[in-house]
Amino acid sequence: MTQTTMACTSSHVDPEIFFPGDPEQLAAARAICATCPHTRQCLADALATGTSDGVWGGVLLERGAVVAVKRPTGRPRKSAQAAA
Repeated sequence: MTQTTMACTSSHVDPEIFFPGDPEQLAAARAICATCPHTRQCLADALATGTSDGVWGGVLLERGAVVAVKRPTGRPRKSAQAAA
Protein backbone atom coordinates (compact mmCIF):
# COMPACT_ATOMS: atom_id res chain seq x y z
CA MET A 1 0.00 0.00 0.00
CA THR A 2 1.49 3.32 -1.01
CA GLN A 3 0.31 6.66 0.29
CA THR A 4 0.07 8.06 -3.22
CA THR A 5 -2.71 5.61 -4.09
CA MET A 6 -4.73 6.05 -0.90
CA ALA A 7 -7.88 8.19 -1.23
CA CYS A 8 -7.30 9.86 2.14
CA THR A 9 -3.94 11.33 1.09
CA SER A 10 -5.37 13.43 -1.73
CA SER A 11 -4.49 17.11 -1.43
CA HIS A 12 -8.19 18.07 -1.49
CA VAL A 13 -9.11 15.86 1.50
CA ASP A 14 -8.99 17.48 4.94
CA PRO A 15 -7.44 14.91 7.32
CA GLU A 16 -9.70 16.14 10.14
CA ILE A 17 -12.67 14.50 8.39
CA PHE A 18 -11.31 11.15 9.59
CA PHE A 19 -11.86 12.19 13.22
CA PRO A 20 -15.58 12.94 12.97
CA GLY A 21 -17.55 14.88 15.54
CA ASP A 22 -20.97 14.02 14.18
CA PRO A 23 -22.76 11.47 11.97
CA GLU A 24 -22.51 13.68 8.88
CA GLN A 25 -18.72 13.89 9.14
CA LEU A 26 -18.57 10.12 9.66
CA ALA A 27 -20.61 9.61 6.49
CA ALA A 28 -18.25 11.91 4.57
CA ALA A 29 -15.18 10.01 5.81
CA ARG A 30 -16.74 6.66 4.93
CA ALA A 31 -17.59 7.97 1.45
CA ILE A 32 -13.92 8.82 0.89
CA CYS A 33 -12.87 5.39 2.15
CA ALA A 34 -15.37 3.76 -0.21
CA THR A 35 -13.33 5.07 -3.16
CA CYS A 36 -10.06 3.63 -1.85
CA PRO A 37 -8.66 0.24 -2.89
CA HIS A 38 -6.77 -0.13 0.42
CA THR A 39 -9.56 -0.15 3.02
CA ARG A 40 -8.92 -3.67 4.34
CA GLN A 41 -5.20 -3.08 4.78
CA CYS A 42 -5.82 0.36 6.29
CA LEU A 43 -8.10 -1.07 8.98
CA ALA A 44 -5.78 -4.03 9.60
CA ASP A 45 -2.82 -1.67 10.07
CA ALA A 46 -4.79 0.55 12.46
CA LEU A 47 -5.84 -2.42 14.57
CA ALA A 48 -2.36 -3.97 14.53
CA THR A 49 -0.69 -0.76 15.68
CA GLY A 50 -3.21 -0.02 18.43
CA THR A 51 -4.67 3.07 16.81
CA SER A 52 -7.40 4.22 19.16
CA ASP A 53 -9.49 6.80 17.31
CA GLY A 54 -10.60 7.86 13.85
CA VAL A 55 -11.96 6.36 10.66
CA TRP A 56 -9.68 3.67 9.23
CA GLY A 57 -10.68 1.65 6.21
CA GLY A 58 -14.21 3.02 6.49
CA VAL A 59 -14.57 1.84 10.10
CA LEU A 60 -14.88 4.19 13.08
CA LEU A 61 -12.64 3.44 16.06
CA GLU A 62 -13.20 5.09 19.44
CA ARG A 63 -10.88 4.20 22.30
CA GLY A 64 -9.66 1.26 20.22
CA ALA A 65 -13.12 -0.27 19.73
CA VAL A 66 -15.14 -0.48 16.53
CA VAL A 67 -18.19 1.82 16.67
CA ALA A 68 -21.09 1.23 14.28
CA VAL A 69 -22.91 4.55 14.79
CA LYS A 70 -21.53 7.96 15.71
CA ARG A 71 -23.89 9.65 18.10
CA PRO A 72 -24.03 13.44 18.19
CA THR A 73 -22.56 15.07 21.28
CA GLY A 74 -24.90 16.30 23.99
CA ARG A 75 -28.24 15.09 25.22
CA PRO A 76 -30.81 13.51 22.91
CA ARG A 77 -33.66 15.72 21.74
CA LYS A 78 -36.89 15.52 23.71
CA SER A 79 -38.69 13.99 20.73
CA ALA A 80 -36.12 11.17 20.66
CA GLN A 81 -36.51 10.61 24.41
CA ALA A 82 -40.30 10.39 24.14
CA ALA A 83 -40.06 7.78 21.39
CA ALA A 84 -37.80 5.57 23.51
